[in-house]
Amino acid sequence: MTGSFKLPQDLDAGVARYHALREIEWLDAEIAKLRSVARKEKQMPRHVELNALLKRREAERAAAAENL
Repeated sequence: MTGSFKLPQDLDAGVARYHALREIEWLDAEIAKLRSVARKEKQMPRHVELNALLKRREAERAAAAENL
């Protein structure tokens, strides 16, 4: 994710990093699913809605990556 390894300062930092990694993992799966559904969507309003949701999920993933 970050390209570097560092030990957590304390238990709370380790737990926070663990939760951030799980959130990133979930968001990656959600982003892949949304891309697949958006690619197949024929109705333009629904396609736009899916793309907006996809952008929100990508922003959430970037925020979670900052917590690492």
